Amino acid sequence: MIAGRAAADGDPYADADLLGDDPIASYDALNDTATAAVGAGDYAETFRFTYGDDPAEEGFAHLATYRAFQAYSIAKHFGIPFHLSPELIAGTNEHVTPHADEWRQWGAFPPAIEPPADADDETRLLCTLGFWVA
Repeated sequence: MIAGRAAADGDPYADADLLGDDPIASYDALNDTATAAVGAGDYAETFRFTYGDDPAEEGFAHLATYRAFQAYSIAKHFGIPFHLSPELIAGTNEHVTPHADEWRQWGAFPPAIEPPADADDETRLLCTLGFWVA
């Protein structure tokens, strides 16, 4: 995505075992490579997702949102205490929440949930994006 290749261009890794015998180390190495590319500014102006093309700034918001809420969902599933950082909450409210209903139409988010009256910032965000679990 960050290299600007579309799904129609084909997946050069389709038949590759990217995780091998040590999935955590392999993931860390792939993550380090991607992080270095982003840090060096080595990314396309347009990110090509399966659901459409977006400018890089919005593409980064999509990627960060996906990773954050997958981490939240996995932690909840396994009963691991997990909280979103105040910075992530603020950034998500700025860059993602305004698009929540649009992205919900693509299947990115489940239906919104009415937050409890005494909800904190994290709970309100999770309810807005349909991820809150009591």
